[in-house]
Amino acid sequence: MSRVVQPAKESNKITAHPRKPIKATRIAAVRPKHAGRLKRRLRKRKAVSMEQPKNQGPLRKATSMANPKNLDPLMQNRYYGVFDIETQRSAQEVGGWHRADLMGVSCAVLYDSKKDEFFEFLEDQVPQLIEYLQQFELVVGFNIKRFDYRVLSGYSDFDFNKLPTLDILEEVHQRLGYRLSLEHLARVTLGAKKTADGLQALRWWKQGRIREIIDYCKMDVAITRDLLVYAKKNGYLLFENKSGNTVRIPFSW
Repeated sequence: MSRVVQPAKESNKITAHPRKPIKATRIAAVRPKHAGRLKRRLRKRKAVSMEQPKNQGPLRKATSMANPKNLDPLMQNRYYGVFDIETQRSAQEVGGWHRADLMGVSCAVLYDSKKDEFFEFLEDQVPQLIEYLQQFELVVGFNIKRFDYRVLSGYSDFDFNKLPTLDILEEVHQRLGYRLSLEHLARVTLGAKKTADGLQALRWWKQGRIREIIDYCKMDVAITRDLLVYAKKNGYLLFENKSGNTVRIPFSW
């Protein structure tokens, strides 16, 4: 594939901070002679998915997410790619988010699960990116259906609805009824912190600082990949609700 650049691999070390667990199980009122039996049954029952994690649970395991092959045995046999796009123009500059096709690609980064490598694309390499995406058994991203695919549609007549896609933001919205940012999920689930944001990436583009944009985009792809691996292994992601409690979002990917 022409003009695809392979940067050196990096270790995305992630530090997590477990919280003190909160018991969520409630024992219903019953007649005294059955109370002991019901308590025993409830103690054996598996914890519900929307609960506080235990101290020795998945939060501590998130520290080794830098090497997905060690934590992803269920996904190793499925060829998937994770990608993200940064743009040249903001929604305000093109007349709204519904005109994402006019925003223009500043860069894109793609993670290939078989090669365990990241690949970078500039605007003139968008056709190669679109061709690459069609090779995967699953394309993964964060808000890619509502944003990244629409940006790419400005360069191609390809029907991106044909791609087998897992949009993590869409999955979160379906379960919670509202959306969470990638930064929020990264911080609570992985203990990771984003290095910048989309507005900063737009400022870098105007300053001609493409290397900074690529590095930022690559970090977002790595975080999205790690969220996928975490959810696949543990069956949930974590977020912080309005009360400040850490809560599980169940997934069965």
